[in-house]
Amino acid sequence: MVTLAADGAVAADPTGGCQVSAPPVTEIDPVGAGDSFVAGYLASFLDGADPSRRLHIAATAAAMSVSAQSD
Repeated sequence: MVTLAADGAVAADPTGGCQVSAPPVTEIDPVGAGDSFVAGYLASFLDGADPSRRLHIAATAAAMSVSAQSD
């Protein structure tokens, strides 16, 4: 899994790979974006989401994080 900042994220595993775009937001404060990304990914993994959905949720969580002041 690799984050691409405003360009989204990519991931690969033995079954294949996927890429998602990040939702467009106005960046206010980037602090905590990585933590939010990982939290979204892990939460969706534990919920049983497929790999593409995990990346989508993770990228969305990171986007929401950067669009607010302070983490």
